[in-house]
This record gives sequence, C-alpha cells and structure tokens, in this order.
Amino acid sequence: MSLFNLLKLKTQTFLFNKIIKSKNAWQIFNGAGLEGFGTNLIRLYFPVYYNKAATRQSFSDATKALFTRVFDAALKKHDFTGQIIDTVPEMLGLPLIETDTTAPYLDNYFFGVYDAAVLATMLKTYKPMTVLEIGSGISSRYINYFRQRYSLPFRLICVDPQPRTAIKDVADEIIRLPLEDLIEKNMPVMQSGDVLFLDGSHYVFQGNDTLTFFFSLL
Repeated sequence: MSLFNLLKLKTQTFLFNKIIKSKNAWQIFNGAGLEGFGTNLIRLYFPVYYNKAATRQSFSDATKALFTRVFDAALKKHDFTGQIIDTVPEMLGLPLIETDTTAPYLDNYFFGVYDAAVLATMLKTYKPMTVLEIGSGISSRYINYFRQRYSLPFRLICVDPQPRTAIKDVADEIIRLPLEDLIEKNMPVMQSGDVLFLDGSHYVFQGNDTLTFFFSLL
C-alpha cells in the first residue's frame, strides 16, 4: 500500500471512529442519506437490492391487463370482497409515476394496488370521522386521495417521528413522536367506526412501535 493510500485509510478510520462515538452519530448518518442508516431503511426493507436508475415496468400495460383478468375471474364470495374487486380498476387508473407530491402513484415500491383497494373499501364502508395512521408516506397520500374522491369528512392524523415522504399538505395533524412515546403522553381519542391504521417500522424489537401497537394499543 502506498504512503498516500495508507494515510487516506488512517484518516478515514479516524473520522469514522469519531463519528460513531459522537452523540450526533444518528443525525450524521441520517443526514448523509446512506441506504440502511438512519431513517433511510430501503435496503433493509428489500432483501433483493434494486437499481433506482434502471427502467422498471412493474405496472406496464401487460401487468394492468393481467390484474384486470384476475379480478374479473375472481369469485365474489361476499359483498365486501366484491367492493374490493370493483375498486381495483379505479386504482389502475392512477398515474404510473409521481406527478403530484400530494397524490398517490402506482410504481411507488411501498403501497400496492391490492393494499389501496382494501383501504378504499374500508374507508367507504365505515365512513370514519378520524383516521389515525401510525407511520406515514404513500399510504397517507392514498388516504387523502380517497377522502377527496368519496367526499369523506374524516380527519387524518399521522403519528411519525420522522416522515420520509412530505405529508404536510396531506395530513390534518402530524404528531412527530414514536408510538410508544405517544401512548404514554396523550393518545388521540377514537370513536366507534374510526380507522386505526398501522404503517410503522415493520420491525419487531423489544418495546418498539410494532409490539406497542399489538400489545398495548389494540
């Protein structure tokens, strides 16, 4: 190893050690935008790493046609399933890519057509006055989209300490706390028919939001 590369390695090692031992380490890694660090957990959500720059055709015309055939052929076992099936073609009419920072779009990695159809049916059926969403993101955009489309009067409250998608023009209230802290402080009051929607960390650790939701909140 050349003297230059040796000095470079020693400098990098020194700086890295200083950073990880700093009380601001989390903020530094989070601000750096490195995948897998801070709130940027994209690598941890997807076991197969994807290339953001690659052209993707996950919602091509052929895929839409396949979805339509599948749902047209599905047996409508009861009214609720029928409503979900009937909602899918409407979802497929949404734009493929992001055209509006407050609106949902199909090729978003996080919230699929089936999810959206079920969510729309829940909101239309129960007509809540409050939707409390633990976590936020594309799902929040869908909730707001359905609220406008179906003229539903509910308030959308998002509980998220670090929203990764801009939701200030989507949610009526953003509570920037972890769920486990919110329960101890001042949990919003919900009534019969309201919707409580968990879209949090998707991880299970001692005392984290997922366990708090199932073992304390529900």
